[in-house]
This record gives sequence, structure tokens and C-alpha cells, in this order.
Amino acid sequence: MAGISGDLLKINGEKVSGLKAYDFESNLLWADAERNMDGDVRATYLGEYPKLLLEFHNGLTQDEVKVLYRQLSSPNFSVTYFHPGLGENVTAQYYRSDYKISLLDKRRALYKSFTVNLIPISRRV
Repeated sequence: MAGISGDLLKINGEKVSGLKAYDFESNLLWADAERNMDGDVRATYLGEYPKLLLEFHNGLTQDEVKVLYRQLSSPNFSVTYFHPGLGENVTAQYYRSDYKISLLDKRRALYKSFTVNLIPISRRV
């Protein structure tokens, strides 16, 4: 059995480091959803919107935090990620959720683990 080759995650072509956890969430979006009198759902399928749930390891250095901050600072960015359902890397435009970075050790400039979600701008085609 082969492992996952290549980088797990890149933002604007730059590898994302410091990952502790990488979760893939397949979200299907529907419009005009309603149930008729028989209880059947009637809706328009809009597509799959894969969300990435990221957790970064405890003890991040000041330099690591600076790189991550720069990568996540744009309102939207290109993300190349491993799609487990396809078994290959996919590239799409994403934006991020809010996140909080907490200081772990001031003297050594280390930071606590934190999480951030990457949310797609458009459906996966």
C-alpha cells in the first residue's frame, strides 16, 4: 500500500508546515430545499464544498507563526490540498475562518497549538 506522496497542503504554492492534524470535510450544498406532503425532499444540488480543518502543533516558533500569519492573511488564496476521496491533490480558491494564537512561553517565543478552517469559495468541479 502506497502512502500519500507530495505535499499535503500548500497555500499560494508554498508548503504549509507545523500541521498536527489535517481533517477533510465534504460538505454538500443544496438550495431551495423543502419537503412535500409525502415527506420527500425537493432541492437543487449546488455541489461539494470541501472544507479543510487544520490544527497546528504546540510549541510553534516565532518564525513559524510569522510564515503561517503571512500565508493566512489574504482575504482569499489558492490552496492545493490532498483530497482523500480522489486520492490526489486539488487546487481551489479558499478563505479562512477566524483563529486565535496564544503565547506558550514568552522567553523562548513559543506558541500554543491552534486551529483554523479553510473554506472553499466555489464548489469543487
